[in-house]
Amino acid sequence: MESGTLERKLTAILSADVVGYSRLMGDDHEATVETLSDYRQVFVSGIEGHRGHVVDAKGDAILAEFVSVVDAVACAVEIQRELAGRNASMSQNRRMDFRIGVNLGDVLVKDDAIYGDGVNIAARLEALADPGGLCISRMVYDNVEGRLPLDFEYLGERSVKNIQRPVRVYRVLLEPREATAAPESGAAAPSKRRKKMLVAAAAAVLAAAGAAAVFVLSAGIPANVEQPAPWEARGLGIPDKPSIVVLPLVNMSGDPEQEYFSDGMTETLITDLSKLSNLFVIARNSAFTYKGRAVDVRQVSEELGVRYVLEGSIQKAGERVRINVQLVDAFTGDHLWAERYDRPFDDLFALQDEITLKIVTELDVQLIEGEQARMWRGLSKQVGGYETVMKGVEAFRKGTPEANEVAKRIFQDAIDADPDGAAAVAGLGWAYMNEFRFGWSNDPRQSMVRAIDSANRALDMDDTVAVAHSLLGFLRLFEGRHDESLVSMRKAISLQPNSSLFAAIHANALIYAGRPEESLVAIERAMRLSPFYPAWYLSVMSLAFYDAGRFEESIAANEEYLRRQQEGLRHLAYLIRALAYNGMGQEAEAREAAQEVLRRKPDFTLETLPRVFPYRDPTTIERMTSQLRDVGLN
Repeated sequence: MESGTLERKLTAILSADVVGYSRLMGDDHEATVETLSDYRQVFVSGIEGHRGHVVDAKGDAILAEFVSVVDAVACAVEIQRELAGRNASMSQNRRMDFRIGVNLGDVLVKDDAIYGDGVNIAARLEALADPGGLCISRMVYDNVEGRLPLDFEYLGERSVKNIQRPVRVYRVLLEPREATAAPESGAAAPSKRRKKMLVAAAAAVLAAAGAAAVFVLSAGIPANVEQPAPWEARGLGIPDKPSIVVLPLVNMSGDPEQEYFSDGMTETLITDLSKLSNLFVIARNSAFTYKGRAVDVRQVSEELGVRYVLEGSIQKAGERVRINVQLVDAFTGDHLWAERYDRPFDDLFALQDEITLKIVTELDVQLIEGEQARMWRGLSKQVGGYETVMKGVEAFRKGTPEANEVAKRIFQDAIDADPDGAAAVAGLGWAYMNEFRFGWSNDPRQSMVRAIDSANRALDMDDTVAVAHSLLGFLRLFEGRHDESLVSMRKAISLQPNSSLFAAIHANALIYAGRPEESLVAIERAMRLSPFYPAWYLSVMSLAFYDAGRFEESIAANEEYLRRQQEGLRHLAYLIRALAYNGMGQEAEAREAAQEVLRRKPDFTLETLPRVFPYRDPTTIERMTSQLRDVGLN
């Protein structure tokens, strides 16, 4: 091309730069320059080996272009994996991570330099990537999905600097999928309705609440939530699939004692919809922050990052139940569907099915193979205990020994009424798990045995009960069977892809399996599914950041948790805080946090660490113990 002339072309652009480059240079200028030189050569070799061309390589940034977008993504993945291997042999404070963004776009070429929005978007994608990670645009995704052996997570539409329209962003998962975004499309259409979901359906709700209680208490965090800023300010994008929140149905009976019934009906609808991977469903915790409030659906859409809102009311009068529901498109304000039902109470579960199927039909959701069976599968043939189980939900969520006993009695009653109720058996297992975990019984070891037996019995009855897989996965951590734990966690998520709870539990398990970066992906997924997420999610994030050597980010998540959570077992948060400050070399702050641990729990000893943090690698506990001894804990 003649010097000085302009040429326009479509090309694949790779943009990369170093994370924390200024800090690395400040710590050790010569070592940083030497590492950068070595790592830049990895880029050059990889780019040239994939038929690419380095356009610019100034400072810590690299810009390259490729004729093939498949080559560009394959090159980026190969480079990140190579650099991750090299970083593994270096100390935490000397590791050099790159972020990479890849875009396919129109550019202007002049004197071997490239300009335009195509380049700018690649740079913005790079800024959105995790350290050591890779983000791509929708155009890139459309061209490489199915052509490379990779999994992807859709991060939504992002408004980025100096780009007029929002950019649809995907994260490339450098390892096989664990618990990320659900598939975006399906093939099989509904073929038959489910059997009635009765006592055990509500038991599944209660079991999920039990799982939440386990992790809430293990992190010292009651299941409180706080309203965040609107989704635009928080970086939330509307998912690339139908997205919905089911607002709490209003109790129109005039009897406060009937709240359990309206809440139980709402949760059943959320649970049913959450089993569909082609829907994005907001979790219960976030949906219920609107309970008792007069809300504008447009505001709900903005705060949660969803398009569709289901709202309505319910009234139980004698042997009849009356439900009014409407489905609203919050973008346009249009009412897509509204219906009033007046049915015998014995028809409640058929009515739940009918409402769920109507929502799926209105949103034109295609069900992939297997989901139809999971969605409509009957877990019981008994009707009588449904109300009793729902009443137990409110007590169980309190997360106290007394509430745990109430839950055990309710689950046992449900099992006595229907011995084949797999979800109720799993729920009883979670209650025994609580006893073991927190020493609420005279024989914790026996409680553990009963929890394991309950999990296995539930899965023998029905291996489609997600909460039973999650329970078994959690129990496996304490047996040192971490790989099996993750398999069970992934199974739970495959059965309920939209479950914020199961994603968060999986994130916790990934930490103990020695995979903190993957844990961060999972906990971010949980937070997106529940924008008004419980505070304990921040505790998981803080620990994952600590294990990843990202100490400043660990402190930031820890501070946000402590700001939001004023009660509970806060000494565990201060324990993580002491570890993170120790990792940063800030001894005074670490000692202050350690003293706060002892102030809040004077009988704390380091011998309890393996019970609190069931890591696969015993050297992790040894390292933690050594660090905590250094700052005054014994």
